[in-house]
Amino acid sequence: MKKPLLDVLFASEKRKQVILLLRDGAKEMQDLLSILNTTRNALLSQIRMLEEHYLVSHSQDTYELTTLGKMVADQIAPLVGTVETFGSDVEYWGTHKIDFLSPDLSGSITAMKDCDIVSPSVTEMYEIHKSFQRNSKLPTFIYVVTPFLYPNYQESFSEMLGNGVNLYFIIPREVLDKIKTSHRADFEEFMKSKHLHLFMYNRKMDFLFLVVDDFHLLMGLFKKNGDYDNRYLLCSGINAVNWGKAFFEYCLEDSTPIAEI
Repeated sequence: MKKPLLDVLFASEKRKQVILLLRDGAKEMQDLLSILNTTRNALLSQIRMLEEHYLVSHSQDTYELTTLGKMVADQIAPLVGTVETFGSDVEYWGTHKIDFLSPDLSGSITAMKDCDIVSPSVTEMYEIHKSFQRNSKLPTFIYVVTPFLYPNYQESFSEMLGNGVNLYFIIPREVLDKIKTSHRADFEEFMKSKHLHLFMYNRKMDFLFLVVDDFHLLMGLFKKNGDYDNRYLLCSGINAVNWGKAFFEYCLEDSTPIAEI
């Protein structure tokens, strides 16, 4: 009697890994053994079960997915990626608001798989961009979406604009009003730079901040009860950066360009 496919796929870590590895194409047994760091006898018993359920076939010593196996692998790969993304920091993800994400952003959340949870000290809380300085190269752009104007904004803006970094800055109306009443002179000077692009967000901002540059993504989330949390996500790599760009573009759709203060 054959096992239910869910048991075949998820009751064994090795079987699951074989399915996901073969999703990238046929592989010889020796390659599978090397990647999975296991013995031939141990792996053969797992592959045999996959073959018995018509998910894998082999010719001589080369293994590949069947048509059914390919269809199954294409479905479980996103699920496994999502589970691994949340599983590494389930306490953070599970206690913070993420329901503001669009279906497209939620569907590609696996781009956030390799992130660190950063807990800054009180003195570091207003120097968020310091986390980016792990990379010695200057970014060409910085995307920022935030409901706050941090106390060190003068230093940060001057440094970025002075180095020719294109700064795209989305803020809600309340922050724009504060700028107009309390920081007008500073921003009138900043906006003389062709590198500053200022926008007003026209919706409620349900997250703490988003910062993206060529190399990194930072994102701060509210707790589910609406409380502030100084911890934030720091992600590196092209997948995370592209996800951050897509998030910024999503916010930009509901934003109005500000040409002057």
